[in-house]
Formats: sequence, C-alpha cells, structure tokens
Amino acid sequence: MATALRSVPQGVQVWGIPSGGARLFRRVNESDFWLLIDTDRPGGTISYAGRIVCKVENPSHELSNYLWGEAKFPLILLLDGFCTELEVTQFKELFGYSPNWSMRGLSYPLAQQRIEGSQFGSESAFIAYLRTLSDNTSANALPELDEPPPDEYVLEGGLALSIHLSRERDRTIVAKFKASLKSLECCVCSFDFGKVYGKVGEGFIEAHHERHLSSGERRTRIADLHPVCSNCHRMLHRNLGISIETLRELMNRS
Repeated sequence: MATALRSVPQGVQVWGIPSGGARLFRRVNESDFWLLIDTDRPGGTISYAGRIVCKVENPSHELSNYLWGEAKFPLILLLDGFCTELEVTQFKELFGYSPNWSMRGLSYPLAQQRIEGSQFGSESAFIAYLRTLSDNTSANALPELDEPPPDEYVLEGGLALSIHLSRERDRTIVAKFKASLKSLECCVCSFDFGKVYGKVGEGFIEAHHERHLSSGERRTRIADLHPVCSNCHRMLHRNLGISIETLRELMNRS
C-alpha cells in the first residue's frame, strides 16, 4: 500500500514519488497491486486501488517537471485502477489486524499468507470486492463541502499529485512581442505595473492571444498578441467569446 493525498478518477494514473522514496520505489514491481490511502488513522479511507502497469526505472526530473511543473517527483509509476471507498478500520477487520495497528512509514506490504487467511482467500477476490465499492463511488465527482462554522478550521497546504493536459505555448514569440512594445500599459484599462508597483512591476505585462489557444493548433504572429494586465486577461478568458473592444466598453460603462 502507499499513501496518497487525494482521490483520483478511474483509469490509468501517473504517480510521482519524491527522491526520498527511492527505497520504496525499488521494492515495487510491475503487476504489483497498490491501495492508496489518505491516512491509516481512524477515519482514514482507501480511495484508489490499482495495478502497476509501468515503472520508469531511471529517475526523471524532466518528466516530473513536465507533468507537475516541478522536479520533485522523479520516480514515476503508471497505475491502472479505479476509485473505491474502504475505511481503514474495515480493512483491519477484514485482514485480522488489531484495531490499534498502524502502518509504519509510507508503505506496508500485505503478505500473501494474510490474504489467503482472510475471507477473500485470494488477491483477485479482494479486488473484486473493492470494485463493488467502486460502483458506489463516483469516478469524477468531488465531495460537496459545506462552509465550516467560525470555530472550525480546514487543513490546507498539503502536497497533491495531479496530471492534466495543457496547450503548448511558444515563449519565444511572446518575448519578441513584449520587446516590440513601446508601452507596457494594458490595452484594455491602461494599467501599468511599473508605474503602480515600481521596480517590482517593471517590465511586466501579459500577452493575450487574439484567437484563444483552446481553439486548437495554429500559427501565431506577433500581430496576434495584445498587452493586457492580469485582471483583464482573466476576464477575457472567463468568457471566451468576448473581445478586447467589448471588454473595454464594459469597463468604461462602469
């Protein structure tokens, strides 16, 4: 088993392990089955179960940086699995662990003898049981969270692994565009980062693509880019159909 800080959707997942987990990484092999949990303490849940389908043998900081924007997770695994929902207390009961038992470290191998001695008798039977729990777990739905009362708190700042697709951007054309500008004022609201923030804001402006990259691959020229501040840029992307001229009119109306 290995710990994870968030639940993930069904299907093949890419998981990155920090360099400090090299010892754990060496112990796992392709075809191993993993149970990913948030914590082994009371209230903890096994939220994902999957088979390792690929283990990238050599650490890859470049791949980690490409996938997650940082090079902290160079030990790469691909898991093919599904969401599930099995409380850790139930897991302990099913496999005969003491209620006070806790996993030491970040991983724990479930011995074959313990699997065979359980009510399941085999790994495949246990996986089938987990899949029945998966049927009751929405693959992509996020839990609905109520606003906490004033005397409660939420825990934030933990590390979470995620993978997503993003449109490729050419930084060279953006750099040439900014170098060609006579003024770094926003073309919508005339905001100038350098004038407002001094040295901290000098030379800063964002480049807005006249045709949004979400429309697909195409050629981009310097003439297709426009200087905008962060606020106006967000508004232009919040409504993909709005133009710079329309946004300028809306701002002048207010």
